[in-house]
Amino acid sequence: MKNMITILFALVISGFLSAQEYSLKGKLICESEDCELTPHCGYFAFAKAFKFEIISTTFSTTSKFMIAIVECPEFKGEKFFTDGSIYELTLIPKSTASFSWTVINEYEGRNLPTLWVKDISKSLN
Repeated sequence: MKNMITILFALVISGFLSAQEYSLKGKLICESEDCELTPHCGYFAFAKAFKFEIISTTFSTTSKFMIAIVECPEFKGEKFFTDGSIYELTLIPKSTASFSWTVINEYEGRNLPTLWVKDISKSLN
C-alpha cells in the first residue's frame, strides 16, 4: 500500500511539472547576428535561443530579460524573427520531444532565465 501511494504521488507530481506553462509578452532583442535562423531541421533537430525583454510574464523572475528556446525556428519563416518586434509566447520548462536537440544558444553563461517555447506569435499591438 505504501509503494502504491508513493507511485501515485510521483505520477501526480510529474504530471503537474510537465503541465507547467507560462505566458510571456516580450520584445525580441537581437545582438549582432544572434537572430539569424538555424540550418533547416531534418536529420538534425535544431533549436535556437532568442533573447526577449520582458514586457509581462506569468513566470516569476526579477530579470529584465529571458531566453526562449525555439524548436526549428526556420519553420516560422525567414522574416518572422525581427529585432524590436513584440511576441506572445507560451513557455514550458523543457522540450516535450522524445529526442535531443542541437541548441544554438549564444547566451549561455549569462545567467538569464531560460525556457522552451511551446507556442509563439507576433503581437498585433
